[in-house]
Amino acid sequence: MKENKENRGHRRKFISFTFIVGLIVAFFSVISDNLPYLRDGATVIELIISYLAVMINSLPMWFILAMIVGYMFARNIREAAILGAIYTISAISFYFVIGHFNTDAAVSSNDYKHCHLFSDYEEK
Repeated sequence: MKENKENRGHRRKFISFTFIVGLIVAFFSVISDNLPYLRDGATVIELIISYLAVMINSLPMWFILAMIVGYMFARNIREAAILGAIYTISAISFYFVIGHFNTDAAVSSNDYKHCHLFSDYEEK
């Protein structure tokens, strides 16, 4: 019974961490994808936000955050990989949702054309 309560509390912390950090990462990744060119008179705040957005949107940062999730919430390697994958999939899902509201198209029609062209190439 006591172990079940500990696991439940552990899961709640994992879900909270995944939701909060996943939304932050997704938000900065969408900002990074839609950054305007910085002009010479950019303010310090614009530079800081741009730097954070580009840094958080990098693949190594996504891997580091997934490893942190595994380190903080898992009891063994297998569980660490599963929790890291769940976190990453959640963050990517948040990214698509926020990106959809920001640009009104999370996946553009050009992406469908490329996929169709690639699938036609693979069949031949």
